[in-house]
Order: sequence, then structure tokens, then C-alpha cells
Amino acid sequence: MNLARLIEAHPAGGRALYDRGRWHSWGEVRERAAAAAAGLGSLGLVPGDRVAIAWPTSVDFVVAYLGVLAAGLVAVPLNPNSPPAELARELAVVSPAALLAGGAAALCAAEVSAALSPSPVLVLPAGSPAPTSDAAASDAAAGGAGPAAGPSWEEFSAAGSVSAAAGSVEGG
Repeated sequence: MNLARLIEAHPAGGRALYDRGRWHSWGEVRERAAAAAAGLGSLGLVPGDRVAIAWPTSVDFVVAYLGVLAAGLVAVPLNPNSPPAELARELAVVSPAALLAGGAAALCAAEVSAALSPSPVLVLPAGSPAPTSDAAASDAAAGGAGPAAGPSWEEFSAAGSVSAAAGSVEGG
């Protein structure tokens, strides 16, 4: 049984998680996790790929974790408050296909993932620092393609953003 399926039995309107002053329903969590799972698939990830999640404790972390599992991927939670050097070492060991980062980790994700070969696809909150040309250039010199910026987390995990026909995340 996939752990992500455990949330299916709860009533859609029932209270699931309390975060930032409001309750999030089971239906909302399910829809956002499904959107995240579809988004991961649209990035070309396949079951068994590792996805690092460096996100503070929040509804977004739960949605990311459940979305990764629902897609058949391997969730690798990392401390989002780790110093950049520590996060870089952890990512080098994990060698993830994608990095979902929020909080403090989003601020250094492009920099620390640039040293990885191959670099993971980055999914960060809107407004996070994007991969710089210097980071991409140093990674290219080492034979990599540089960290690729994926969709923003808000686009990626928005309830109702999944195109059922295409199975991909729509922008917006």
C-alpha cells in the first residue's frame, strides 16, 4: 500500500491540518498532493527516482511528501534550516532527481544544487533566487547542465492545477 493513499478515507470537508492560522481540509490536501504528483511526472521523473524535500514543517511539506509518494517516487526529507554546506553534502549523497525546497533552503537551493552532477530540477516558492549564470556556468564546465528551474511551488501544488487529460501542471 502506498502511504499517500491513507488520506483517501477522510471526508473531503474534514479538518486535516492547521497551518498559518487556518484549517486545511482533507480534500484540499488530496487535491494539492495529486497536483504535485502529476507535476513531478511532468518533469520526467519516474517511479523510484529520489526527490529531496527541504521544507519547513507546514501544509506545504505534507503536500510535497504525499505528492512524492503518490507519484511512486522516493521522498528524502532534509532539514530546511541546514547551513548551505551541510545541505550541499546531503544532496551530494542523495543525488536527487528533483529538489523541493522552501524556507531557508529555498534561498540557497540553486547555489548548492549547482555543484551536483547531474543537477536536480528545482521547485521553489515564487520569488526564490533562481539559478545564476555563474552557477550554471560552473556546472557546465564540470560537464553538467546546471540546475534547472522547474515551475514555482505555487503553480506546482495548486489544487485544481492538474490537467486530467495531459497529466501535467498548468501555469497560473
